[in-house]
Amino acid sequence: YTQSEIKGFLESVIGDNAVALAPGIFAIFKDKELEQTYQKHRYQRTYEWQQKTSPQLPTDAEKLRIVFAQNEELFKAFWL
Repeated sequence: YTQSEIKGFLESVIGDNAVALAPGIFAIFKDKELEQTYQKHRYQRTYEWQQKTSPQLPTDAEKLRIVFAQNEELFKAFWL
């Protein structure tokens, strides 16, 4: 059988929509909301947007280096 023949056979026997999960594997959902959720996630695209115009924020290590550099005398006095 071809994929479409199997799908047509299942739909004619059961009387409901069959969803192809893989070659030769079909699902028939009792809960139509679950079927719609599956279909939505199946075709949903995900985007990883990266803003190119904003400056890079300093990391925590860079922030610490800046604080130590700005208050170097204070830290030296504290440690002595």
